[in-house]
Amino acid sequence: AYCLRHTQERGLARLTVYGEFLHKHPPLWEAEIWENTAWSCSHGVDRWRADCGCRSGGNDWHQKWRAPVREAMDWLAAELALIYEREMGRLVRDPWQARDAYIEVILDRSPARVREFFHRHSGREFSPQESVQALRLLEMQRQAMLMFTSCGWFFDEVSGIESTQTLAYAGRAMQLAQVAAGIDLEPDYLRRLEKAPSNLPGWGDAARVFETAVKPGRIDLLRVGAHQAIASLFQEAGDERRIYCYTTGQREAEHLRAGMIQLSLGHTRVRSEITWAEADFTYAVVHLGGQNVSAGIGPAAAAGAFEEMRAAFRELSADSDIPGLVRLLDSCFDHQYTLRHLFRDEQRKVVRHVMAPTLKELETTFRSIYSNQFTLVRFLHTIAMPVPPELARPVEIALKGEMRRLLQAELPQLEEVRRLAGEMRQVGVTIEQSGLARLAGSRLQGALERLSRDPDDLPLLIWLGEFLDLFRELPLDIELWQAQNSYFALWRPSLARLSATTLDPFLELGRKLRIKVD
Repeated sequence: AYCLRHTQERGLARLTVYGEFLHKHPPLWEAEIWENTAWSCSHGVDRWRADCGCRSGGNDWHQKWRAPVREAMDWLAAELALIYEREMGRLVRDPWQARDAYIEVILDRSPARVREFFHRHSGREFSPQESVQALRLLEMQRQAMLMFTSCGWFFDEVSGIESTQTLAYAGRAMQLAQVAAGIDLEPDYLRRLEKAPSNLPGWGDAARVFETAVKPGRIDLLRVGAHQAIASLFQEAGDERRIYCYTTGQREAEHLRAGMIQLSLGHTRVRSEITWAEADFTYAVVHLGGQNVSAGIGPAAAAGAFEEMRAAFRELSADSDIPGLVRLLDSCFDHQYTLRHLFRDEQRKVVRHVMAPTLKELETTFRSIYSNQFTLVRFLHTIAMPVPPELARPVEIALKGEMRRLLQAELPQLEEVRRLAGEMRQVGVTIEQSGLARLAGSRLQGALERLSRDPDDLPLLIWLGEFLDLFRELPLDIELWQAQNSYFALWRPSLARLSATTLDPFLELGRKLRIKVD
């Protein structure tokens, strides 16, 4: 904890302190390890600050960015330390002791533990506002320590994911300083980053990396509320949802549809489970089909203003007045978001949902091409004549789509799978080893879970054996480890209660799963 505190206060002094600690406690280290550590300390200091010439890849890149980035981080750490000490000193007896003990809260963020932590360090109960302020300041210090993470300085390029992540930690620390103390450190920080050159002309310097790769991903309560508002169009209704370290509660929601136009209006509350900050928002989302989604969000509107806004949106939606809806959204909200602003996992779910009708239409078209031209494609394949790509690709997509559809059944029809696999061979379409293999493995695991409920199910045992035989013939390389674990857990407890009819098929299934059951 002492060393971590000095990370902010004294920059490179932390390595000196750490080295002194190791010298004072040699029993902790074997002699050989200590020699390696002593060597790496002299070189490790440069790795955190200089163009030392060490390279992690087969290129001639420099590390001239390290010194300016290190200087920017040291400056920022010192500024954050001053803010923390001043602001936290108004809440607790010893701000740095509280910071060092904050690991207790990180490990257990339950409200009772957090309140006990505050009482222990201040001698009193905190108000809700004081709790939020203290948690923001403590998180600011945690991010300030994280921005010195070792891997951020190890590689050659400042735009790499590791160095970009340390810049993201710095960005979050500055964001918390802004809301906790009203101090904007970002302009001075960026001026220092401008001195840190990238090896890649497209990036230029570390300031551009920050602006391009860090700032667009910045999250606050407003953006979480916008995410929830947009996602609500494409998911089942729910009173409360967890979005990473945030909780959203839907206080009021209304969904309207008029032809291709979908409209969602409502109130939502967003709360951070890290800082306990929370806010209420009013939102409106307009979906004009496809990826054309626009959301407006702002501080919660009064009841009368919300009803007036809702009536205006309803009227324009009923008239299918798209320009009017867009203008109304602009006039009602200062902050607007699109699908681009969704968090990545949910963004992909929504985009898949949006693409589904288009993909279904394409699949129908490709299936028609395949049905009409199958004999031609087969003939071309038999005479070793290349199939034109305009014809080969639709046939391949149609066949793999049909195979995927068959494997999505709880217990796929194995004869249909075998027939389709034969057609794929006839026209030269290979069974891919990735998506279909995972899907087949999922079906196998699902069938074994069914078997665990009734190990004496003879038809299911026969199906499982035939399933494994079939996918060895195709061939489709299914990962068996999960199925093997499921069978092994079922094996011994089931032996005593299996009937004479099912015992042999059950043991044979184990052999096909490559488990020694004899």
